[in-house]
Amino acid sequence: MSDVFVDKSITDPVIKVNGLCYELVGSSAQPVDSTLEEVFTNCDDCNAEISPSPSSLSPSPSPIASPSPSLSPEPFVSPSDPGLPLQGNIVAHYLPEGVSRHGLATINGDAQLDTAVKKFDNSSLETDGTGDDIEYADSSDLTFTGNLTIEGFLNTDILSHSDFITAWSYHEDGSNFLSGSIVHTGPDAGKFYIQLWVGGVFEVELITLAALSTSTQYHIAVARVGSTWTLYLEGVAQTSLGGGTDFGGTVNFAGPFRIGSFIGSGTSFWNGHEDEFRISIVARYTTDFTPPTGPFKYDTDTVLLLHFEGTDASTRIFDSAEATNAFSLWVDESGNEHDMAQLTGANQPLGVANALDGFTGSLFDGSTDFMNIPDNTDMDQTGDLTFVVVMKTTDADGIVYAQSDGITPFTASSLVFGVSGGKTIFRRGDGEADTDEWTQTGLNDIDDGVFRSLVGVDDGATMAIYLNNVLDVDSTPAGYTVPGTTTDQVYVGRRVNTGSELFFSGTVVEMILYTVALDTAQLAQLQEHLDFKYPTL
Repeated sequence: MSDVFVDKSITDPVIKVNGLCYELVGSSAQPVDSTLEEVFTNCDDCNAEISPSPSSLSPSPSPIASPSPSLSPEPFVSPSDPGLPLQGNIVAHYLPEGVSRHGLATINGDAQLDTAVKKFDNSSLETDGTGDDIEYADSSDLTFTGNLTIEGFLNTDILSHSDFITAWSYHEDGSNFLSGSIVHTGPDAGKFYIQLWVGGVFEVELITLAALSTSTQYHIAVARVGSTWTLYLEGVAQTSLGGGTDFGGTVNFAGPFRIGSFIGSGTSFWNGHEDEFRISIVARYTTDFTPPTGPFKYDTDTVLLLHFEGTDASTRIFDSAEATNAFSLWVDESGNEHDMAQLTGANQPLGVANALDGFTGSLFDGSTDFMNIPDNTDMDQTGDLTFVVVMKTTDADGIVYAQSDGITPFTASSLVFGVSGGKTIFRRGDGEADTDEWTQTGLNDIDDGVFRSLVGVDDGATMAIYLNNVLDVDSTPAGYTVPGTTTDQVYVGRRVNTGSELFFSGTVVEMILYTVALDTAQLAQLQEHLDFKYPTL
C-alpha cells in the first residue's frame, strides 16, 4: 500500500511507491527532487494530511494512472495558532517583544495614561500643559547620521498659549535642538511646526499648510531622506518656511528626548494627548501615504516605540522597541505588571535580535547577568502551578528562575527551575531552610545550543517535567506535600545560595507562570501554540 500526502511546498499531491516519491501531474507521475526521508520530514513539519492511495498504482516509476477522485486527499489546510490555554490563570508572561530597548520612561509632573481618549487600543499619554512630560536619556540610538522618521498621533486641547505647545523635543540648548510644536500666536497660530537648530544655525523649518483643530487625532510625521526633510500631516506632505528643508549632517544633542515639552521647564508644554510614538532610522515615508490604521509595529529600524498602553492614570510607560544591547527591563505582558528589572549595567543581560525564528532573545552570560522581580502576592507560590520557558543553554548548569529571599541557602527557595548536570531540575519548597523542599530531576539530557520548551507542572500530587511536550519525568518526590504560601522575590538567571551563586548561561525567549497545573490537553495546546510561533522548536 502506498501513501498519498500533500506537502504545502508542492502544488500537486505526492505519492510514495516502493520507497520512491512521485509528484502527480495530470495523469503522470514525475520523481520528486528529494529523498523519502526529506519528504516525510517536510510533511511532518507542515502537519500535512496523510491518506491511503489507490491500490491500483504501479510500483514502477513509469507513468501511472491518476487516483480515483473518491480517494483524493483533502486540500492542505494551513495550521493555525490555537493560542495559549487558560490565559486568565497566567500571573506573569515575558515575551520577546517585552525585552525593552530603553526601559521605563522618566515621568515628570502629572504625565499619565488616560483610557478616555486614545487613537488605538486602551489608552494614550495625557499631559495637562503645566509641567507634565516624559523623557528618555540621551543614548547612541539618538545619534542620527542618515535617514530618519519621527512620528506619532497627536490630539491637542488648545491652539493658543503663551508659548509653543510642544509635542516632543530633542534638546541640548537654545542653539542645538529638534522639536515639533504647535505655533502659539501670530498668523501661523495653530499650525504644527518643526525646527532644527545645529550649532546656532537654523537648518530646517517646516510647517503645516493649515491650523490643526482641537480634540482631533492627527498622524504627524517628519522624515529625512538624504538631506531633505519633509513634514507630513495625515499622510500629506506640507511646506517649509525660511529655515529651509535641507540638512544632511549628524543630529546628536547632549540632552534627553522629551515627549510633552520643549526643555522640561518654562511654559512650552503639550496640553492634550499623544498616542503611538515611534523613532526610526529609516525614511518610512517618501511620498504622500495613507496614515497607519493600527498601532505601530516594531522592526529592526525602530529605536524608540511607545504604545502608551496600560490602566487609567498609570505612570508605567515603557519602550516597546526590542533591545539589541544590554537592557534594564523585561516587561510582564500578563496585565499584572510584574516586570523584571536590572538597573546595574554590569549585571544586565543582552538583547539578541533574531535569536529564534525572528524573535528577540535575552542572553545571560553565566557569570554576572540576572534580573529581579519584586515580591508580590500574585507570584507568592502556594499549591498547583505550571512554569514554562523557551530557552537554550550554553552551559550544562544554570538556574533560569529562583524564588527566594536572596540570602538563605538554596534549600530555602520556594520555586526553582533550571538545568543542573545537563538535566532539568524543578524544585518546590516552603522557603524555610532545610525543611519541606522537593526536587524533581529530569531523565533526559539538555543539549547545549538547542532551543526547546521546558515545562514544570505541580498538580498537588506529582511533579512533572516536559521537554517540547514530551514527558521527561512524572513522580511524587519523597515526603512531598503541597507547598504553603511564600513571600519571596524572584531572581531570573541566578540562584542565590549561602556563600555561592549559580548563574544561567544561555538565551531565554519566553517565560510563563501559571497558578494552575495544566492537564494533558492544555499542555498539548500550549506546545501547539509554541510550535506555531517558533517553528524550529
